[in-house]
Amino acid sequence: MRNRAIGRVQRAGWVIAFAGATLLASSGWASQAHFGGPSVLQVASAATFSGGNLAPGTAVTVVVRLPNGAESASSVMVDASGRISYSVTPAVEGVYTVRVTDSSGRTLASTNFHAR
Repeated sequence: MRNRAIGRVQRAGWVIAFAGATLLASSGWASQAHFGGPSVLQVASAATFSGGNLAPGTAVTVVVRLPNGAESASSVMVDASGRISYSVTPAVEGVYTVRVTDSSGRTLASTNFHAR
């Protein structure tokens, strides 16, 4: 009887801990900036990447890192809903990284894609 009671308490404790972790993770993610687009692109074909949960009305920088390590940067204004959109046209094959940074250069969100 005692072992059965301990088992119930342990299971209940785990469920409570798991539920709490889930709530914390969900609320933390909801306030984070996000940015994404297709994971595979054809060379010379444009694709649009979009993001959200950014500070409305602010300027952010979109940094595209090419497969050879070179980077290009463009300033983009965040709309009143906290969203941005950015078009990328890969010129060479390889893995690209696209980051959104704030005015101090801190990365807010990023994504990768492969150009073929």
